[in-house]
Amino acid sequence: MRGLHQALLYLGRPLEALRIVDVLEPLARKIGDKITTARCISTRAWMEFGQAPDLAKLEAGLEQESKSGRDEAGIWDSIFSVQLSQLYFFRGDWAGALLPARASCSFEIGGVIEGNGVGTLFRLMAYAGDRDGALAILDEKCALMPRSGQPNGAGFVVDAGACY
Repeated sequence: MRGLHQALLYLGRPLEALRIVDVLEPLARKIGDKITTARCISTRAWMEFGQAPDLAKLEAGLEQESKSGRDEAGIWDSIFSVQLSQLYFFRGDWAGALLPARASCSFEIGGVIEGNGVGTLFRLMAYAGDRDGALAILDEKCALMPRSGQPNGAGFVVDAGACY
């Protein structure tokens, strides 16, 4: 069920994903799956924000999400830091958004999470006009970038074209 929830989100079908959350979250709580519970809370918080943009309400939802997934170190720390960075970005606090974006990079442990934080940091540096910093990230992570004609791996994905 968790896989279906995530697949629906990735396919851009958030309303269907939200219906899954209504069934999935109680089950996740019952079996003590903190990551899935936090993911469900996250889905609700972002869906509510998309329907009625209220940054204070989004922040409250993200805090609830953080408490739910807190015992799971690594992956969830990175995901939460990325979302917190996005919240600051939406507030127009680009400097404040850099701190959690940088923190999210320190939690990356490879696999499917690799690039979540560094992609966020790249985007912020690009928006802030730090061309050299953004290009340095691309240089460092070039091997993880998608390549034409090859299967894409999980991890760092930025719409930046081919590495140079």
